[in-house]
Amino acid sequence: MPLLETGFEPWDYYQWLDSLQTSLRADPEIGNDIDLSTGSFYENMAESLARQLAQSDLTKLDVYDSRFVSLAENISLDRLASNYGISRNVANYATTTLTIKGTPGYVIDAESMFSNNQDMIYLTDSEVTIGLDGTITVRVYAEDTGEEYNCDANTIINQVMYVEEIEEVTNLEAASGGADMETDYDLRARIKLAQKSVSSSTPNGVASALFSIAGVKSVRYVVNAAATTNSAGDPPYTTHIYVLGGERQAIAQTISDNIALGITLTGTEKIDIPLDNGDVNHVAFSVGSSQTIYMHIAVEFSQVDDTTQDEIIADIRDNIQVWLDSFSMGETLKYTQLFGIIYDVEGVNDVVDLTWGTEQSSLGRTNIELTDFATAITNDDAIEVVASD
Repeated sequence: MPLLETGFEPWDYYQWLDSLQTSLRADPEIGNDIDLSTGSFYENMAESLARQLAQSDLTKLDVYDSRFVSLAENISLDRLASNYGISRNVANYATTTLTIKGTPGYVIDAESMFSNNQDMIYLTDSEVTIGLDGTITVRVYAEDTGEEYNCDANTIINQVMYVEEIEEVTNLEAASGGADMETDYDLRARIKLAQKSVSSSTPNGVASALFSIAGVKSVRYVVNAAATTNSAGDPPYTTHIYVLGGERQAIAQTISDNIALGITLTGTEKIDIPLDNGDVNHVAFSVGSSQTIYMHIAVEFSQVDDTTQDEIIADIRDNIQVWLDSFSMGETLKYTQLFGIIYDVEGVNDVVDLTWGTEQSSLGRTNIELTDFATAITNDDAIEVVASD
């Protein structure tokens, strides 16, 4: 099929079959009385060609779509990203520092295993010896890549292979930096941000640089240009950057590399970054948070061929999660907009009831105001979808 004003629209099998049958009847060498009954030579040939041409059209559609950021997938999207100087973030290991108390002089081997209260395993990166004061600190890395290995402070408290010489272990800092392989959806969002601004000292430029760090999900940039402390507690004439996700050292280094001279940073995380001239850049920022959104949705399903209710429910949950991902820290989630997100799913005939909230025990029918520096997240377990009576 040629390109139309609306783009490339592939023909399906039946459209190609009808076109081929019409062409055969119109061919003067064959004649209008051609036998196109089921099982005939010409009908079998037309059906075979129709299947091949329909498949060819789908391939052409994929090639056409690969030219556009909004439609490209996999390696085609990676190649478009390279035009803007960015690449897909690979999966990363979470890391943190353990403080271990025990018998002085006891040697803790490299790759000794400890776990948190969710049975995630972390391994020491080097051999260390407990000091005379009975304590030692050691860097640990997650056993595998993934966001699920990011955990709160004071949760890595268990030995996997127990030894009596180790009396107590904990992580005084949260484990961070763990990330899954970046999805097409997240990479597409970064490409769109890169189209607006390259890495630079502007707010959009700093955000663009931070989003290139594996695991970073959201960035908010707050400038207090007043001569007084603002409502968030930021001192006068300071800049406060909130970052959700990513490894803290990498975040600090990226801010140091991109922030303009003369800007005073503030935040709960304070990290000194050495400069090439021997000076130190005092970087400060804060870690953003997330709020889980719970939902109860009663749906009337329509009859859809070859589609089960479970598949429709999965599509509803996917649509909602993609929609929530589009919000930044502190934004308002509008109750009425969610209906449109659900109705967009094929197989939904009516949304009979919808309640939601940030606490599973207290769901309502009003807008949700995210806290200033929190993003909205959800998961399949938090989205209850049932068939209406």
